[in-house]
Amino acid sequence: MKDYTPGYRSARENAARRASARWGWITACLTLAAAGVSVAAALTSPAITVRRVRVVMPALPLESESRCTLSRAALPPGVRLALMDVRGYADALRRLPWVRSVTVRRGLDGTVTAEVEVRSPVARLVCGGRRWEVDDDGVIIRPARRDLDLPEIVMNQAVPVCRGARVEAENVLGAIAALALSRGVSGLTPVSITVDQTDGICFNNGDNIAVWLGRADDLPYKMAVVERIYRLEPPVADRLVSVDVSVPQMPTGTRGATARNRPSVTPDAG
Repeated sequence: MKDYTPGYRSARENAARRASARWGWITACLTLAAAGVSVAAALTSPAITVRRVRVVMPALPLESESRCTLSRAALPPGVRLALMDVRGYADALRRLPWVRSVTVRRGLDGTVTAEVEVRSPVARLVCGGRRWEVDDDGVIIRPARRDLDLPEIVMNQAVPVCRGARVEAENVLGAIAALALSRGVSGLTPVSITVDQTDGICFNNGDNIAVWLGRADDLPYKMAVVERIYRLEPPVADRLVSVDVSVPQMPTGTRGATARNRPSVTPDAG
């Protein structure tokens, strides 16, 4: 028997270990590849198709809108769960005028769940002889329902509107923003908001006082001045018929039909 030197035995053992390691890596890669193929085959198998569509949403005011939403959410038979175009499916639902957002989830049991958030009207937009329900983003939802009590935004000039699209007119968006800010002002309950041809915004308040805001700039400051007037000068309706805060540093009020007097408040809105 040939006697090997220690150095020769060490080199031979190292080569054997390297060969064993290579086979180990090859075996692991083949195992992972086989597992991936098995998972892909399972997910794309015709056996794993969409079996049920579940739509979660609040009740809609019109039956026709509910039917349209469910019809848009329906999927044809045989749609494979893993290959479903989730983004396109959600976008199709989101294009409905009354839908704000959609979240889609897929379950391994073949169930597709669509969670639908609907738009809520905050005002009735009166424009071009028609009335529309509009949400706080300025999106036209639907023709206004007669039985719905909403403050009106009355436009004295034509504004392009399209169902499901956001109104791009700055004066309309300014009126909606002013309406949102008015919710935090005690005593200010606008029945309607008028926007004139100069884009001036006027609140026709529930106490029969016209609150003139002017253009839609510095609205938080203007609303703070209005809140201060109502807080320090109650009841305002007993003495004034209108309040003008279009220049918030110099608020003015109108007594009777013509006389204009500055309310006895400081312009500090803090």
